[in-house]
Amino acid sequence: ETFHKSLAVTTTYAILAVPLQLVVALGLALLLDRPFRGIGTARTLFYLPTIVSPVILGAMWRWILDGDQGLLNGGLATAGLAGPDWLKDPSWVVPSFMLMSLWTVGAQMLVFLAGLQGLDRRQLEAAQLDGAGAWSRFRFVILPALGPVLLFNLITGLIAAFQLFAQPFVMTQGGPGNESRFLVLYLYDQGFRFLRMGYASTLAWVLFAITAALALVVLRSSKRWVHYAGGAR
Repeated sequence: ETFHKSLAVTTTYAILAVPLQLVVALGLALLLDRPFRGIGTARTLFYLPTIVSPVILGAMWRWILDGDQGLLNGGLATAGLAGPDWLKDPSWVVPSFMLMSLWTVGAQMLVFLAGLQGLDRRQLEAAQLDGAGAWSRFRFVILPALGPVLLFNLITGLIAAFQLFAQPFVMTQGGPGNESRFLVLYLYDQGFRFLRMGYASTLAWVLFAITAALALVVLRSSKRWVHYAGGAR
């Protein structure tokens, strides 16, 4: 029963958090692709959180999301709003980890930014001359050109989501109940707390099979939506 719960929690987190991370990372990349004063500093500041240790990150966000004295609820109280008990309310604990995951989208942002800077600007200029607005240029020129970059970020994001461990270990220990007992945390408990190494090894193989299957599905489907320069659509 606990295995099924941990698998459901991990899958829910991956389904919700990974697309959110991609949207935020791409949005930041689009903003930081425009030249302005201090652009280098801005890019550095958005990337720096990704090099923070996951343990330190978990400890920091445990304080930010504390229901009684946390920074986030303190800010909400200043605005006259009552924040939830983020890490102890079963309905809010997974959204809490989704919110925390946005702290480390800097790496994905840099990959998107590299893809944006590799675009053929003549295509954008031609689309603009043809009367395409900002949304049309993004949808029909920029997004198709970023297909390989989006594929890379999607696969690495899915793998990272299914391997989430340090943050829930530090922040909740799987609670409340089993609402944040992610699959790798459950694997760790079985192998290193209860010394059920055979069962933990089985869980590791299940985790490998799930991530491999997801990567294979994404790669197979990418033939329909990823276009490589010089290749046939």
